[in-house]
Amino acid sequence: MIEDVALGKSELGILYLSDSNRNFILKNLNANNLEFHHLTECSAFVYLHKNHPLAKKECLSLEDLSDYHFVTFDTDDVNSFFSEEVIKQFNLDKAITVADRATELNLLQTLNGYTFLSGVFGEEGNETSEDFILIPLQNHDKKISHIFELGYITKKVTRLDNISLTYIDTIRRILHIAGFTC
Repeated sequence: MIEDVALGKSELGILYLSDSNRNFILKNLNANNLEFHHLTECSAFVYLHKNHPLAKKECLSLEDLSDYHFVTFDTDDVNSFFSEEVIKQFNLDKAITVADRATELNLLQTLNGYTFLSGVFGEEGNETSEDFILIPLQNHDKKISHIFELGYITKKVTRLDNISLTYIDTIRRILHIAGFTC
């Protein structure tokens, strides 16, 4: 996505910054003459299949998840919220990284796996929302943040066209409806 915006294939891109990826992404943005525009901050939620053994719990800790596979996908230019370094730090020793969302969803269901998302309503799309649920991630370790910043990227000193402005306005409305402050 960073490359697409830098090359002009996309006018903007949506991404998030976390403690684990912030420096890498900001350096990458700067090197590509791009800037990050803050939308909101989000807490991490556990995303799992509705038939997962932990699906009935009100909140989950990393300890609750220790017997299950953490499944994530990474793109080439944006590190996951839980990069390899953070996977080790959180002792997510049953981690599986895949290259696409469909494989991730399949593994979440077949392996009783889990991943982490922002909790923004409709984040996964309507086709999967009935089979998967979000549960708040409980944070017992105050040294590790489960908060990340959601925003969009553009070329520096650019004027967005009306379609892009409408898109950003729609994202802000969705976040507001979901209870986020923009």
